[in-house]
Amino acid sequence: MNLALRARRQEYLDRKQKLPEDLAALLATKSQIFPWQADDAWHELVLVTEGDEMRVTLDGKAVGSHRSEGCAHPTKRWFSFLMNPSAWIDDVKVYKVK
Repeated sequence: MNLALRARRQEYLDRKQKLPEDLAALLATKSQIFPWQADDAWHELVLVTEGDEMRVTLDGKAVGSHRSEGCAHPTKRWFSFLMNPSAWIDDVKVYKVK
């Protein structure tokens, strides 16, 4: 997390103001959304982080990828699942691949 960038963004959020175009454009490069239609079936999701790239597959099919210097952070101690509105998550496995 870039604390200087977060502080700059927070100023506008606190004042409920629109972000400047340069900041909005920069933040747009920091995240990626992969649209997917939810259903009631179980699926296998694989997330691989290699260097500055993060790749996602769903049931063996590539869904998308994203590059950001934040992905290349040498120490990864925390991750979360962000799903809207909800999802059942079971049998989570984390591996370090060399």
